Amino acid sequence: KDLGLLAFFINSIADRPEQQRAWTRYNEVLNFAKCGVCRHRQICLHFGETPKWPTCEMCDVCAALPDWLIGQSSEPAQAARERTPRRAPAAREISGPDADLLEFMREWRRRTSVELNVAAFMVLHDSGLEDLCRKKPGSINGLLTVTGIGERKARLYGPAILNALQAFRNGARAEKREQSSEAPADATIRLLQEGRSFEEIAKLRDRRLNNITDTVADLVERRRIDFDDRWIPAAKQSLITEVIERLGTDRIKTLKDALPEDVTYGEIRLMVSRLKRAEVR
Repeated sequence: KDLGLLAFFINSIADRPEQQRAWTRYNEVLNFAKCGVCRHRQICLHFGETPKWPTCEMCDVCAALPDWLIGQSSEPAQAARERTPRRAPAAREISGPDADLLEFMREWRRRTSVELNVAAFMVLHDSGLEDLCRKKPGSINGLLTVTGIGERKARLYGPAILNALQAFRNGARAEKREQSSEAPADATIRLLQEGRSFEEIAKLRDRRLNNITDTVADLVERRRIDFDDRWIPAAKQSLITEVIERLGTDRIKTLKDALPEDVTYGEIRLMVSRLKRAEVR
């Protein structure tokens, strides 16, 4: 019904270019709903990120179907059943996760996400982490019973997860993290003033490199810090500036597509912030 209603409104648009754009958006959403490709990967690609992983092992396409969908007899449910295997039943359930173990595994996930420069939920979602701490598997096969862990994640993170669980059994606990009253932005400014690189700041602040770059760009745009020419080579600065002046700053992905592959999203974001700052003088 929604498809028919949308098509009716699109056909009512008098402006032909706008109607064509509406059809493009319509087909993008339709393809997202019907395509048997990782949902998270499709979203990342849509917003200009190209993940190194082919599947997230968490969405309905990659992971097991929920029981409520398994039981449905509708056509979409049948199509989903055909493309997605059911999860093996858990060997045992525990009423709740061990709080100390949960904090220990959160720390492991945090370190792993920083090392790989990916979002923590891409390593393992909160629900998966809690399920892991309830089941405390001792083997790769046991890991496959944990929510959000499929064959790919078991292959990528399995040994490290099992080693972390064993370390906890041997007495390891999460490090006590000092609570700082310093605001995150102020901490970043201080580290920049100390001469730290973006990569060093990311490690010291336990953040992804992309987060640090965005923070710095925002600080430049809000005139809290000055743009430092050492952040980006001069040749790249000139190239990015030329493309921005030609295409504008509305969509970072449009700029990325028009630039050489070695120009990163972070570099583009920083140059956009520099130019926006200059515009408001």
